[in-house]
Amino acid sequence: MSHPRAGRSKPLAGLRTAGVLLLLLLALPFNLLLTVTALVRSLFLKRSRPAGAEPKTVLISGGKMTKALQLARSFHAAGHRVVLAESAKYRLTGHRFSRAVDRFYALPRPESPDYAGTLEAIVRAEAVRNVGIEELAEKLAEHRAHIEAQGTLSERRRRNLMSEVLAIATNRMRRELEQAIANDDQVRELLDRVVSRELDPASAAATLRPAIRRSGTISASGTSTKARSNRRGCGSVSSGLSIETSS
Repeated sequence: MSHPRAGRSKPLAGLRTAGVLLLLLLALPFNLLLTVTALVRSLFLKRSRPAGAEPKTVLISGGKMTKALQLARSFHAAGHRVVLAESAKYRLTGHRFSRAVDRFYALPRPESPDYAGTLEAIVRAEAVRNVGIEELAEKLAEHRAHIEAQGTLSERRRRNLMSEVLAIATNRMRRELEQAIANDDQVRELLDRVVSRELDPASAAATLRPAIRRSGTISASGTSTKARSNRRGCGSVSSGLSIETSS
């Protein structure tokens, strides 16, 4: 059953989008002016910061986290030199480009046998004075031996790998589902109702209600058109989702 308001929603949505783009275009010169002004000021007007009583080099791991950036800014403002480190997977984190960060290093995964050795190498390279490095290396080795003995290292590795597998599978299933419903008239009508504010997104998602069978296929009643199966064995997806609509 079609809804009259759904047909009128497309032009209105287009007008709203065009209006937002126009406002962004009008604000573009002001944004560029502010950005250029801040850049010039940072280049020629170096901001003074209080020098610490004994400036130190601070190594902060977990560099992609917001709290790591806040710590870096606080240590930098106090006159210390900040070295940021993060797993190689997140080496492109924007925090590495902060003015509060003097050096950035990519680390192997914490469960990797090379993790402790990499940290030790960073400390040796960045240390102002070679004091306490051997003690730090011993503590890292003791900690690794402890978590290996407790079995937490293998459990952490298993948890991380499981999360990675689930993330890959979820992305593939989503792509297949999107391909399957791309030409579904009922789905388009449902989305039109969401755009026209007749239905909220959560209710629309619940209305789709795809049934996931034990065979790993996403199926629905009605005319079934199988999408191209994933070549790596993630199952197949069927279109023709049964949508329950209320009059």
